[in-house]
Amino acid sequence: MQDALELSEKAERIDNAGYASERLVDVLLEESLDVADINVEFDEITIKAVVTVLEESVVLVLEFGYVALERLQNRVDVLEVVLFKSLELLDGAE
Repeated sequence: MQDALELSEKAERIDNAGYASERLVDVLLEESLDVADINVEFDEITIKAVVTVLEESVVLVLEFGYVALERLQNRVDVLEVVLFKSLELLDGAE
């Protein structure tokens, strides 16, 4: 009877050890998945940050281009005025 009790306790300890090792593997796998999820979140955040910076850069380039074209148009307008005045003076001198 004593041997059967000891055998039963030994089997229970082995079973508990097996469960503990399975649980340890589960915990380690969950931790590795959590770390992988964090990396994915960092990648998503990084990509969103890059996209935001690119969008802002494109807007700044377009605004700069618009301002440059506006200045160029102003110079062309001044040049037109000067040329038309010169033509009027030439026409009036004849």
